[in-house]
Amino acid sequence: MSAEEQKNLNPKSAGKNTDSSNDLDLPSQTEINKLFQQQRKKKGVHLPFQKNNHFPNPLWVSVSEAAKLGGISARTVRRSLEAKQVRYKIVNNRYLIDFASLIIFLHSKKKLFNKLSHFGLGQYIKKWLD
Repeated sequence: MSAEEQKNLNPKSAGKNTDSSNDLDLPSQTEINKLFQQQRKKKGVHLPFQKNNHFPNPLWVSVSEAAKLGGISARTVRRSLEAKQVRYKIVNNRYLIDFASLIIFLHSKKKLFNKLSHFGLGQYIKKWLD
C-alpha cells in the first residue's frame, strides 16, 4: 500500500506531515514544571541511585564542570558531596560526580532549580527546542 492510499484511509493524517520524528509524544513544558513542583513539595527527594539503581553508562563530571553545568558555585557542589546528596567517586584524588544525580540534586530545591534554569544548562533548552 502506498503512502497516498494510507493517507486516504486515515482522514486524521490527511494534509499532515507523516514524518516519524514529529510523532513523538513529548510532555509540554507546563507538564514538566508541574512534575518538578510536585517533586519539590515532597519532603524527601527520591534519588534513584539510593536503592542500588545504577545507570549502565553514567556520565562523570568534575566539581568545576558540575558547577558550570548547574549554574552554581563549586562550593555548593562540594557541600552536596559532603551531605551525600549526589553520587560520586574519587579518582586520582579528584571527585567525579554522576551527572544524573547532579541533575536530580539541582531539581531538589527551587533556588537550585532556578539557578540551573537561568545560569546553567537550562538557559539553552528553549534554543534547542526551537
